[in-house]
Amino acid sequence: MERTPGGQRVFTDDDLGWLVLFRCLRDTGMPIAQMRRYAQLARDGEHTADERHELLRDHAARVEEQMRLLQRQYDHLREKIRFYERLPGTS
Repeated sequence: MERTPGGQRVFTDDDLGWLVLFRCLRDTGMPIAQMRRYAQLARDGEHTADERHELLRDHAARVEEQMRLLQRQYDHLREKIRFYERLPGTS
C-alpha cells in the first residue's frame, strides 16, 4: 500500500471498493473465515467467479432469513408496545 511522505495511506478506487464490500459483509454477519475465502478466491482469478457468486448467494439467503426473523420479532415488540399504550394511565 502506498503512503504519502507524511505516512498516510493512499487508497485506490479498487481499495475503496474492497473496503465497502467487506464492511457490507461484516455488517450482515458474514464470518471472517468466509470473507477470507472470498478474498482468496478473488485473488485466484476469474476462474473462481462461480464459487464467489455462490458464496455471496448463500450469504444473501442467510441474511434474508435473519431479516424475516427480525421482522417477526419487531412485529411482536410493536404489538407489546401497543398493548401498553392502550392501558389506562399509560402514555
